Amino acid sequence: MSFCWKRLRCLLPLAIISLGCWLAYWTFTFSSVPRFDSNRIQDQTSSNDESLYLKFENNKNSGKQIKHEAIKENPQSKVEDDYGELDTNDKEEKVKDSILGGEVKWPGDEDIYDDNVADGKKDVADDDSLKSKLSANSNDEDEYINFPAEEEIIVNKVATTPGYNSGKDAVDSEVKVLIETAEPYHIQGNDFEREPVWRTASQHKEQEPATPFPDAYPMPRKRSNVLLSITTAQPDMEKPHFSSGNSDLLHAKHGKKNTGYMQSFYAMMHSGKASLVHEGIHSEIRYMPDDIPSEAYIFSSNVLPLDVRLRPSVGNGRIATMIHARDVFFSGLYNGRLAESHRAAIPSTCSFNITGTDPPSNFTRYYSLNVGAGMYVEKSVSRDYNLTFKVYAHRSLTNLMVVEVDIEKFDVTIPLTLKVDLNRWTASYDFTFRIMDSNRAEVSYKVGTLNAPETSDSPNIELHVMYDHVPEFLTPSSKTLHTKWVFLTAYGTSKEEVEQSYDEGVSLIHGKDELFASHVQEWGKLWNKGRVDIKGNLTLARAAYGSFYYLLSSLPLKMDQHFKGLSPSGLPLGDKDKDYQGRVMWDQEMWMFPPILLFHPTLSAIMLHSRSRLASGAKVNADQGKLTGLLFPWESGATGVELNSDHLRGTLSPFVSAGIVFALQQLLYATNSTVLRHQFSQMITSIGHFLVSHKLSCRDNKCSVNDVLPFDDSHGVVSNSPFVNGIILNALQVISTLDTFQNRSFASHWSSFASEIIMPFDETMDFHPAYNFYKKDSVVREADAVLLGFPLLRQLHEEVRSKDLHYYESILDPRASPMTWAMHAIGWLEVGDRARADAAFQRQLMFIRNKFQVWSNRTLGSIHASNYLSAMGTYIQSLVNGYGGVRLHSDRLNFDPALPANVDGMNFIGIDYLGSSVNVVVNTDEVVLVVTGQLKRAVPLTLYIYSPEEVHTLTLETAVRFRRRKFSILSAALPL
Repeated sequence: MSFCWKRLRCLLPLAIISLGCWLAYWTFTFSSVPRFDSNRIQDQTSSNDESLYLKFENNKNSGKQIKHEAIKENPQSKVEDDYGELDTNDKEEKVKDSILGGEVKWPGDEDIYDDNVADGKKDVADDDSLKSKLSANSNDEDEYINFPAEEEIIVNKVATTPGYNSGKDAVDSEVKVLIETAEPYHIQGNDFEREPVWRTASQHKEQEPATPFPDAYPMPRKRSNVLLSITTAQPDMEKPHFSSGNSDLLHAKHGKKNTGYMQSFYAMMHSGKASLVHEGIHSEIRYMPDDIPSEAYIFSSNVLPLDVRLRPSVGNGRIATMIHARDVFFSGLYNGRLAESHRAAIPSTCSFNITGTDPPSNFTRYYSLNVGAGMYVEKSVSRDYNLTFKVYAHRSLTNLMVVEVDIEKFDVTIPLTLKVDLNRWTASYDFTFRIMDSNRAEVSYKVGTLNAPETSDSPNIELHVMYDHVPEFLTPSSKTLHTKWVFLTAYGTSKEEVEQSYDEGVSLIHGKDELFASHVQEWGKLWNKGRVDIKGNLTLARAAYGSFYYLLSSLPLKMDQHFKGLSPSGLPLGDKDKDYQGRVMWDQEMWMFPPILLFHPTLSAIMLHSRSRLASGAKVNADQGKLTGLLFPWESGATGVELNSDHLRGTLSPFVSAGIVFALQQLLYATNSTVLRHQFSQMITSIGHFLVSHKLSCRDNKCSVNDVLPFDDSHGVVSNSPFVNGIILNALQVISTLDTFQNRSFASHWSSFASEIIMPFDETMDFHPAYNFYKKDSVVREADAVLLGFPLLRQLHEEVRSKDLHYYESILDPRASPMTWAMHAIGWLEVGDRARADAAFQRQLMFIRNKFQVWSNRTLGSIHASNYLSAMGTYIQSLVNGYGGVRLHSDRLNFDPALPANVDGMNFIGIDYLGSSVNVVVNTDEVVLVVTGQLKRAVPLTLYIYSPEEVHTLTLETAVRFRRRKFSILSAALPL
């Protein structure tokens, strides 16, 4: 016992010294922490008992406020690092809160708390004291919200617990907050790749993410959860609730009255007027099925091509533009006399750019084209806000081009002004505009006339443009986290047209934001009517959706007198000396018409009507050459007259006119429409007179087709091209058939000429030579003889078909067009050579120039034509007619399905045949077929499956499953 006492006496001085040091340490610690940081939060889950602190601020204009920034480090060192060099006695000295961008109230502002704060207590100083309000999503518990990226800790999940009192007396209320440590990441493939963020737009690297991330804003973060218990005094205030909107932040509000932001609404701004729209108003909008990954139809990049012609485009068949281009184009308007004719460029009012903010802030910008919703989107991601810039040509209100600027602040108190770089109205070299009175505030109205109509007797159509003024600065609402501005431009050919379009657009904006919703829903209807889904291969799926989008965005949904046809580069391009100058060529009928026909037959009829509408121009062409009938031009614009510098160029390309007959044949096979047969009968008969009278040279019951420039024009003017002869022969057979239906006596006349047309053939080599006197092994640039098998469907022996493919592919110019590679892929699949088919199919993809799925007619170097719809059309054909094995005959629709390499399945959604809409799902071993819709005139259909034979009567919404093999759909009235 005495021994222990002696030991204790020895240790007592050491204990006293230790106690003194301990007291000195904690005295120093507490004295060095600012008063507003003395409300300490203890980590209840962390094993190392780390301390976490909150910063508080006082906003003199609106009472006391708490800013939720947790500092998970040594509190002393953190405070010294942050504030050690600042003059805390200067009450005007303020800094930005590192998460919220708010202002910090400095020590010495005694009106925040009373002296009890130093003891760790938070008593309310007066009725105007601290007031905390949490904003998240709609439910009161377990709802996630997102902060901007931050190096330390962000609040991610909020849940309320019992103990809340909404009465006037302030009580302690405990709020548990699940917070996360977070680090910003960019997506690379399926993994997160660390990369510096918050760069300015000018600091972008010339690189693109491998996988688009359309819905990943703010960027995903790697997380480690820490649960905090925050005890706060909550005086007279409403019970915290969770907003159902897009609030991305846990906010704190202050003040005696609940005068904070509107939690469930966003501000809708247009022409100086504002309205509130509920955040959940668009939550049910769907435009693509949920099982299609968004990466397949939203094309994203962190760079935008410098060449405007390689950028994505928006359009609706009436108006279209490339993104951030100086011009907009209106369907059917061309300027320049004859060979000088090109699409008339209209100064753009929708190409403005958000260049920065005041106060300045760093942001990362991403560019995406959402083909599902038919809109272009730019997203700028900052630590304080998300900014979205949208452009779309309204799909149903086709005279409207719409720009939306959408900003979501993470704190309503953040001062922010957007700087707008305006693409101001500039003089046009195609129009002369005059300023008119719009009778609307902040709206300009101009009327332009073409400087040089296409022909001397062309009507000079006026263009009317009404557009909203765009201010140089945009300031978000101080009452909502989310603010959206809408700017409209209406185009039309009369004042009444633009006024009606503009006013209808305005009526859909305020209070409901239905302008955007109606546009997206219309695109959803289009995708639901017809598309090709590719499962398991995003590259091919993106190319398919992109091709459909660019084709459809240049087509009107209804008959439109302004629509003059589909140019190889579509509606958004066609300026002088570029991209075929917007002129319509034979590509429309041969390359773009077939895929539109199978999935959207109404639109294909509109394409064909664009030709009949310009039949008077074709008559002028024939008269100039002292010819009979209708001569459709090689290059067509507003009037249908020949725009090529050689006004008789069409006579060298009779396959243009014959191709129109071919397109009508396909349309009648698919629809069996007597109305269409009657509407086009006179036009195609006149085409027949031109072909027979001036292109056939007949002797001894044999007819040659002389002096033509075929698809492969690398050898100049030739005679008896297999493709040209074949399509003329086909045209005369179609005209004969239609005359038979019309009980006309000329039917036998056309038929006899067709039977006498020579089809060049080398019996020694068993192949079709390219033309008369063709020199063996001469390089060819395009498919020509190969087109006999498809699309012309001439009955060829399989060995002959194979030899044509072998021979011409062996001497094919490496610069061959993507259309040629598509036709070779279809041919190889037809003869069963999968290896060569897959190789030719993949060659097409080399013409896709960027992640926005923009095709050109060249793989590298200078661009002769961009937004190359011809290539997109044949890409879809290679999927449907190639791997799908689809062949449209007079009495049936054949399928012989296979799958491309590295594809799990293909869905042909909405193939229209004889009034029925059919979905064909092709899997590895199985085919599922179902009729999903029928018109009143639809005929009963039979499904015939080959080897072993099966026969099914197709009924609405009844699926038929069978092992993958060849099958046919035909009218039930026809014999099998």
